[in-house]
Amino acid sequence: MSDLKSRRHFLRGAGVALALPWMESLPLFGQEVKAATTAADPNKPPLRTSPVKRGDWVLRRILGTAVPPPPADAGSIPADDKLFGGLSVREKLELHKRNATCANCHLRIDPLGFPLERYDSTGRWREKYTDGKPIWDTGTFGDKSEVAGVQGLLDYLKTKDEQVRRTLSSKLLGYALGRTVQVSDQPLIDKMVADGPDTTMSQLAAEIVTSRQFRNRLGREDGGTAVATNPDPKQSEKVGDRR
Repeated sequence: MSDLKSRRHFLRGAGVALALPWMESLPLFGQEVKAATTAADPNKPPLRTSPVKRGDWVLRRILGTAVPPPPADAGSIPADDKLFGGLSVREKLELHKRNATCANCHLRIDPLGFPLERYDSTGRWREKYTDGKPIWDTGTFGDKSEVAGVQGLLDYLKTKDEQVRRTLSSKLLGYALGRTVQVSDQPLIDKMVADGPDTTMSQLAAEIVTSRQFRNRLGREDGGTAVATNPDPKQSEKVGDRR
């Protein structure tokens, strides 16, 4: 999507943005995590849930924490839990984590994925696994602190309030501009985060659409050098009409 089209789409969305405080919108994150991590192939439901994929998604997409790729010798566990030899997905992952090269990342990822275990591989709520065993939806970090269930995950994210808001601000800005967020964008992101936890989506959108980044587009001089167009407000309509 071009930057101009991206800005138009963002403006349409900003026009109907709901005035939800940051933390009131967190349950939406839970629903999005459930939906976004249930199936790798949209045409074929997975055979089991993946606390690893779900936890990785929460860590990267909500908390904005980079996760290194698994080492070449990391191995994997079967995609079908019927091949677990009677073990649960938690027990299989515990065996997997005995590999020291895998343990460090899994201690950060898995605790954020297990709280969503009551959602099956297609996103439906369940009380037990297909083999009749009870659902274990508590994640445990390396320091032995726990995140129990969906509500526990939401409570945990509330303790990372500023980090969540920074990730959201960065993603909103990147989408609005239709490009990768740059170092020069950090002051604007800092300002959006500094507005506080009660900032609404409408206010965030307003911060973006009135920003220098959003109101200016990079153009090209004859010599091919990138320059920023900074139109006079009186000429904004003329500049906006350029295609």
